[in-house]
Amino acid sequence: MSAQVNFDHAILSQTRDAMVSREKHVPSSNAKTKPSPRRILIADEHEHVRRSFRSLLESRQDLRACGEAKDGQEAIQLAAHQNPDLIMLDWTMPVLDGISASRQIKRILPDVPVLMLSLHHNREIVLASQSAGAQGFVPKTGATGLLLEAVNALLQGETFFAENNQQLESLYLST
Repeated sequence: MSAQVNFDHAILSQTRDAMVSREKHVPSSNAKTKPSPRRILIADEHEHVRRSFRSLLESRQDLRACGEAKDGQEAIQLAAHQNPDLIMLDWTMPVLDGISASRQIKRILPDVPVLMLSLHHNREIVLASQSAGAQGFVPKTGATGLLLEAVNALLQGETFFAENNQQLESLYLST
C-alpha cells in the first residue's frame, strides 16, 4: 500500500508543478492586449481604385479592409454579412449608385458610418451624400491625403466633409 501512496503523491506533485509552470506563462489580466484592427468595406467599380484604397488603409496596423464591392448592390450584401466598422462608397457605381446603396445600408446598419467618395465635388453631391446618411465625403482627387483623416474622424463618431475650395469651405462651416 505504501508504494501506491508514494505513486499517488508523485502524480499529485507533478500535476501541481505543471499547473504552477503554466501559471507563470499566463498573461496577467492587467496586461494590455492589442486592439483588433477596425474593419472597412470598400466599394468602387474600379479594381485598381479599390486596391489603392486597401493598400492605403492597410498601411496602418489599426485598419483592415474586410471586403471589396464593385457595385452598390454587392456593397449592401457584403455590409450585411461583414458588419464592418466603416463603409467607403463611390458616388458613381453600376447596378446601384453610392447614394442608393447608402440609404439601404443605413436601414440595415444604422450605426455604421458611411464615407462617400467621388471624382466630382460640388454642393449637390455633398448634400445628397448627407441626406443619404453619409457621415463624410472626400473627393477622389487628392483623396490620399484626406482619406485617412476622414476615416479616423468617422471611426471616432465625428463627421468629415472635405473642402477643396473657398466656396465649399464656407458651405461646411455653415452647416
